[in-house]
Amino acid sequence: MKQARRPVQPSPGLPVHMAPDLHSGRPPCFALLSALLDADGSGITGPGAAGPAGLVDVPALALAAAGRLGRGDAIVSVAAAPLGDVDGALYHTGAGGWMMLHHERLDTAEARFVQAWLLGCYALHGRLHLARGGAAPAFECRLPQLYRLAELDSLAARAYGFAARLLMPDAVCRDALRGQVDMEALLAFAGRVRVPVWHAARRWIDRTSQKAALLLDDGASVHACWLSETAHGAGLHLDIATASMRLAQRPSHAQANVAQAGERLVSLSAWFPDAVAPAVSQQRIDESFIPIAGIGAQAHRFTLLRLPREARAAPRHAWGQHLGAMRSR
Repeated sequence: MKQARRPVQPSPGLPVHMAPDLHSGRPPCFALLSALLDADGSGITGPGAAGPAGLVDVPALALAAAGRLGRGDAIVSVAAAPLGDVDGALYHTGAGGWMMLHHERLDTAEARFVQAWLLGCYALHGRLHLARGGAAPAFECRLPQLYRLAELDSLAARAYGFAARLLMPDAVCRDALRGQVDMEALLAFAGRVRVPVWHAARRWIDRTSQKAALLLDDGASVHACWLSETAHGAGLHLDIATASMRLAQRPSHAQANVAQAGERLVSLSAWFPDAVAPAVSQQRIDESFIPIAGIGAQAHRFTLLRLPREARAAPRHAWGQHLGAMRSR
């Protein structure tokens, strides 16, 4: 079982790090998922309960969670509500239960992921907190927080991993995300499992052997970036100056808040100035980008960079990264 990897930040101001490992055996995530999904064999994830694709019915699972986990503080209602600037909330009621709410303006995919994240907070927090006899808190989330979440040791991040596994099980990922995955494949996968494409892409980049990177930006600055394990292992990294330059050079339609995707081949050095590849044909990367709607007042864009298999950091740069890591220990 792989161990959780802490984020690395090679350049100040840009939260660039390795893909968050959603497969860590440390959190009690797998045991909780097993208990929730298999406790009584009710078929809550079957086609009859969750539509033609056999998707998890998150509201039904939330209402059944207390019985399956052997808890007395049940989630008693799941509903949409006008929550102001909050996109999802889990509130403790005076009667000892919980209310799960999501903002009424969220589309189906966003609402499902918010509900799954809140269910993760309920399951994970209860296991750690109720045994201590502490007061039950409220949990709230906003979509930008979920899109940028990176701290692996926080309850919020563990709940993110819980939600990702619940809505995108390993078997489904293996079946749908084979071979060389591109933006079209990620969009199709996200539609199949009914989650926002950014979350589908983060689930994929944690598993892939492709050299790839994901970026989230608002048209002016990069808010978060994930590198695949193979890209990070090759010594590749992104810095804020290079990323900002690339944003400024995008086609005009990519700067507008329109539901239009773009794709083009660009020089490997345009995003990774320190990268090298042995052949000219291997010195270009596929850059795909698509606007993401519904995560706050600012329009955000998701960019996928697919690198050549042979791409790596120049030897001097890779050695410098190694020395820097050694000095920080």
